[in-house]
Amino acid sequence: MTDLCQEKDAQSNCEAAVKMSLQEDSTNAGAFIVATSFLISSSKFDEAKKMLSDGKKLWYEKYEDFIYEKVEVPEENRIDSEKRMNACRYAIELEMWDDALQIARQVAEEEVEDCETRYFLAYGLFRRWKEMVEDKNFTNQEEINDYKRDCYEEANETLRLAEEAVKKREQGAREIQEEVRQMLEDLGPPPEPEAEDQMDDENEEEWETDEEMNE
Repeated sequence: MTDLCQEKDAQSNCEAAVKMSLQEDSTNAGAFIVATSFLISSSKFDEAKKMLSDGKKLWYEKYEDFIYEKVEVPEENRIDSEKRMNACRYAIELEMWDDALQIARQVAEEEVEDCETRYFLAYGLFRRWKEMVEDKNFTNQEEINDYKRDCYEEANETLRLAEEAVKKREQGAREIQEEVRQMLEDLGPPPEPEAEDQMDDENEEEWETDEEMNE
C-alpha cells in the first residue's frame, strides 16, 4: 500500500487499498490501524475515531486478559506492541484521551523498561489533567488531583527510564528526557493527600496499636 500512496492518484488509491483490506478480513486489527492513519492524513477525523475504536475492540480486552488473567491471546487477535503503540499515537492525535491512556497502560505492563511507552502514558495523563483544569465547567477537584498525582508518578518513572536509556545511547531518549522535565515543570508538585485519607491512615495505625496491646 505504501507504493500506491506515492502514485499520482495517491489519496484515492490508498483509500481503495484500505477498504479492500478491511473487506477481505474485517478481523485484521492491523488494517484498522493503517486505515486510521490514512483517515487522519485525509482530515477525516470523525471517521478516524470510529475506525480506531472499532479496531481496538478486536484486541484490547484480549490483551487485558493475557496480562492480568494469563489467558492466551487467540491467534486471530494478536497484534504486536509496536502496532498497538501506533494506535496510541493516533488516539493522542485525535484527542481520544481515555483510549490513549488505556492502550499506553496496557503496553507499559508488557514493556516495563521502555521509556517511550511510559512517556506516552505520562503525556496522556498530563493532557487529560490539563484539559480538566482548563474546563471551567469541570468541578471535580478530587479527580483533577488524582490525575495530577498519577501523571507526576508516571512522569518521574519515565524520567528514570529515559536517563537509563541516555546512558545506553538509545535513539530518542534524550528528547524524551527533556520533554518530561518540561512536563514536570508545567505540572508542578502533586497535591498533598486529602485530610480524610490521612485520618484513615491514622485510624488504621491506632487500630493496629490497640490490637498489639490486647495480645
